[in-house]
Amino acid sequence: MLIMHSYTFRDYPVERALRKAKKFGYDAVELSACHWGWRQAEMVKHLDETVRLGEAIGMPIGVVDFGGDFLHADPTVRRQAVDNLADLIRRAAGHGIKTVNGGCGTVVPADPDAWNANGSAAAGPEHWERAAGCFRQVAEVAEQTGVMVTFEIHMNALHDTAAATVRLLESIGSSHVKAALDAGNMLPLQRAETGPEAVKLLGAHLGYVHMKNCKLLPGGGADYAVPLGGGHIDFYAVLRALRETGFQGDYCIEYCGKGDATPRAEGDLAYLMGLLREVEDDSCAS
Repeated sequence: MLIMHSYTFRDYPVERALRKAKKFGYDAVELSACHWGWRQAEMVKHLDETVRLGEAIGMPIGVVDFGGDFLHADPTVRRQAVDNLADLIRRAAGHGIKTVNGGCGTVVPADPDAWNANGSAAAGPEHWERAAGCFRQVAEVAEQTGVMVTFEIHMNALHDTAAATVRLLESIGSSHVKAALDAGNMLPLQRAETGPEAVKLLGAHLGYVHMKNCKLLPGGGADYAVPLGGGHIDFYAVLRALRETGFQGDYCIEYCGKGDATPRAEGDLAYLMGLLREVEDDSCAS
């Protein structure tokens, strides 16, 4: 499926995101808690009615985001995070939603903008042990319900590079817990792999792909106010690597820049569809 992340229209009610996705021709939407002020519990509380709204509009919810502090030193906090995610997985499964995407928590000793020093670079053995312990429990629920849990590769997260994500996934050891590649999150992280390198390293651990581009800034950081084909990531190379590894999962377009998201959401879908056809044609011709 070709999915639109509802974060693309984060400043509006979820209904606008669903209607835009329908108008532009997406197959489904990834649902974010941004429409409820980032209150995860509110998103889960309104999941049933949001699914019904999507059905009325003709735009299904294909993926639901999750969050929680699975790295907290207090086991009671971690237990609550596991219980909350287990509840979301069961609710998602009840609506036929097959993927929940998110993260296990961040490791930020000081400056949240010091991406290269945070995340897996700052993690101690206790962070890996806590995350793996929590998600072995989550994996049992995922396996029972047939839902796939994906860790979005993201700056400041324990899973901020492909190598770190593979380390975490192998310690969990479940085919229902996989990685969500996001080359746009990885590009500003100097120690992260390139998109094609990440695809090859993740291999069978890859379950989902986020698509957004950005431009690196001279003083550090990145500008995300660019179209999918207008940044510093060569998505032809990324999609070619995915084709070569036999990836058969879903793609989600997410616009994170400022300004009017409408031309990006519409134009990026057309760009991705054309690029997928090009990669397929080139593969068949070779």
